[in-house]
Amino acid sequence: MINDHELLKIENHVEQEPVEQEEAHPAAGTPPNRRQGEPRIERLTRLAQHLMWVGVEPSEVRRLLASYEPDRIERQLGWLPYRRAKIPSRLIVRAIEQDYEEPGALRYRIGHGE
Repeated sequence: MINDHELLKIENHVEQEPVEQEEAHPAAGTPPNRRQGEPRIERLTRLAQHLMWVGVEPSEVRRLLASYEPDRIERQLGWLPYRRAKIPSRLIVRAIEQDYEEPGALRYRIGHGE
């Protein structure tokens, strides 16, 4: 969870440093895994960018970042490609809010050595 000061910094980072779509879009196969030694504000900015790339509105991104731990958000974004989401923005919000379990498709892949 973050405070208002961090939210303002994130909003400034997002506006100043847009990322390339292929880097930011989890559904494109790039899960937003935590990077070793990544500063907190950069991690939160990256998560905000990923959420926006899947279509989550900025006000909803702010609410999610203020309400839930970054690990939870990051985990759900990483699992998004394994969910059959018709509307990814709605599904990711619900998955974060309700802390959905690991998708069955991912458990199957891991269990079968794929």
